[in-house]
Amino acid sequence: MTRWKVEFGARINAEFIREMVSIDDVVANVKRRFLNNLVDARNNGEIRDDIDPEFLWLVTDKLSELVEEGAWKEVF
Repeated sequence: MTRWKVEFGARINAEFIREMVSIDDVVANVKRRFLNNLVDARNNGEIRDDIDPEFLWLVTDKLSELVEEGAWKEVF
């Protein structure tokens, strides 16, 4: 049984795992929670009223792309 588990684990690749776990649902949930937190913070006076939560989501998303690409390391 242990050998079978090891062989099976070796054959599983990242694409298979991505198919099993829908990352889109996770991202949508994270975005919804992030935006709700920003709206609450804005209502509590913790962030300015004229800042759109969707804009902050976009900036955060692009920042994540920069981190993944590694381009930031050259200028840091």
